[in-house]
Amino acid sequence: MKVSGNRWGRAQRAMSLIASGLLALLFLTFGSSPADAQISNPKELAASNPSGAYNLILGALGQGNYEQGLELVNEVVRYWGPRAAEQFGPGFGHFYYLKGLLQMGLEDYAGAIDSFRICREDYSNELINVEGEREGPRLQNRFRTHALAQWGACLMIVGDYAGAVEKLEETLAEAGGVRIRTDVVGINLGRSYLRSGDLVKGKDLLTKALRSEKLAVELKRRAFMVLAEDWSPEVEFGEVERWLWEFGDLVRNDTRGNRWSRNPLFAFLGRQALESDDPLRALTWYSFLLNPEELADHRRRSLAELESENAEAAGRKERIDELEEGIVEAESMVAAMWLGVGGGHYQLRN
Repeated sequence: MKVSGNRWGRAQRAMSLIASGLLALLFLTFGSSPADAQISNPKELAASNPSGAYNLILGALGQGNYEQGLELVNEVVRYWGPRAAEQFGPGFGHFYYLKGLLQMGLEDYAGAIDSFRICREDYSNELINVEGEREGPRLQNRFRTHALAQWGACLMIVGDYAGAVEKLEETLAEAGGVRIRTDVVGINLGRSYLRSGDLVKGKDLLTKALRSEKLAVELKRRAFMVLAEDWSPEVEFGEVERWLWEFGDLVRNDTRGNRWSRNPLFAFLGRQALESDDPLRALTWYSFLLNPEELADHRRRSLAELESENAEAAGRKERIDELEEGIVEAESMVAAMWLGVGGGHYQLRN
């Protein structure tokens, strides 16, 4: 199952839990380094050196080589099959966790959900021996909670918001003592609340994130954009206006590049408000746009500086081409912005 986009026409992915710290943790699980696995044949590698295969799969994930990584993880799973639990214990679930992440990279969310489910449910750390006694596994499945979080994220992406809420709430309930990005899980949960129709819970959770003294500013900006997209169109403008007075500077005071990346959503919200004959709301959202004329001027200055530099400098031509294309892109947005602003003033009869 693939998802083409969200309500305003741009693909919206759940926030990833794969940060550098987690990648380092993944490398530790099977105790082998990529240098230990230099066998080119994936079938031979899967059979003779699953630890090396694991870390090569992880390397492929980190480099975005999802198809290559998936081919190797599938071969490991195929080769070890029903012997995996006996041979490796619950720790073999790590392969299914990696498989799910690779499938997410390929936008195969239905496949990823199945892989995370297997990691979570089929490789429990609760082992019962033949005498009916619990035993500690040789290699624990350290990613059962992570698999649950990613399972919830995938459900959110495919539009099963009630299912996402269930999995993400369960993730936070058992996250104590687990090395996992609860801040990211919380933002995904907030979006799932909003999209399942629970505006109060969604807004309360994400507003708590916005007011947190510990949360990184970039995550606060993500929380702001979730609320802008999924909460603000559903409530009276007076409530939105008070919220913007409190938190609007988070996205106004940012780099040009980051502000430019948010323009499509703010423009969509402005057009949406105009279609609903809500000109004050429309003009407010248009005020959050980075003026494309300002961006075009900035890129022209950067281009002039670059053209005056050493003609033999590495990457100079590519950078010039990029700036020229960026200028054309920015200039093409000017008319649309002023049409929207003009439409808002027309509805106000200004």
